[in-house]
Amino acid sequence: KVYYISDLHLNMRDRKGFGNLSDEEYIQHAVRKMDGNEPFGDSPLIILGDIANDKDIVDYFFCLLRMRREGPIIYVLGNHECPPHIFIKGQSYAFRKNVYILSYISGNPSS
Repeated sequence: KVYYISDLHLNMRDRKGFGNLSDEEYIQHAVRKMDGNEPFGDSPLIILGDIANDKDIVDYFFCLLRMRREGPIIYVLGNHECPPHIFIKGQSYAFRKNVYILSYISGNPSS
């Protein structure tokens, strides 16, 4: 099996009716919902963009997700992501924990 998901928009919890939860609680809820409270195991997971535009939210998401699954994660950056150069320079949890990040970068990523 290969699992995929897209457009989580974890930084938009208020718009989704979860304003009563903290960012951390909402991310925990989203990760549990993704796998039905059972770990994915080693099946590949493809995340097709738009997790959040906040590095801390993205990092916390991957931290929780990595605790629940051992298989490869392929993360395709979307148009609502935090700046791609954060990932390219290896400054994120996702990069350090063997998440494969795909991105198209135009121009100078350090600007």
